[in-house]
Amino acid sequence: MQLSDIKDVLLTAIAIERYGQEYYSRLSKAVSEEEGKALMKSLERDEKEHEELFINEFNRLVGSKVPEKIDIKANLTSEALDDIFRRWERSMHIGSEDVFAALETGIGTEQRSIDFYSDQMCKSTDPELKDIFKKLVDIEKGHKKLLEDNVFHLKQDGSWWGYVPILEG
Repeated sequence: MQLSDIKDVLLTAIAIERYGQEYYSRLSKAVSEEEGKALMKSLERDEKEHEELFINEFNRLVGSKVPEKIDIKANLTSEALDDIFRRWERSMHIGSEDVFAALETGIGTEQRSIDFYSDQMCKSTDPELKDIFKKLVDIEKGHKKLLEDNVFHLKQDGSWWGYVPILEG
């Protein structure tokens, strides 16, 4: 992989993680149940840690500062997600259908992350970067499964799943 390709890949990865942070932050504010809030805050913290991993790799491999605003062509915005949060902001309440729609959007976002990181893991010639992509594929698969499990449990009995009080710390 050439340096310009590595730079683009890492900037895309950073943008993906920033989007994940915003998504989970907004969702944590939108859900009314404390268990759901804590779960989303925990996932937001995970995405921040992932961003920091990629920033460190960017500094190591590219040797320059990561820009505050990253202009990439990856599809990181979701009009449906924005609509959900706009409705919540107007009514100060997010309904169950909106929660499901937001979680489904999160599942799709996690899958796109898995696909991107898997592809880059195969293409990377740098062993450290390859290991980071492999680690993140596994973590994002866990996030996707957690969101899928929550959709299932919320539909079954209306409760958030995977909540552990320690997540809030």
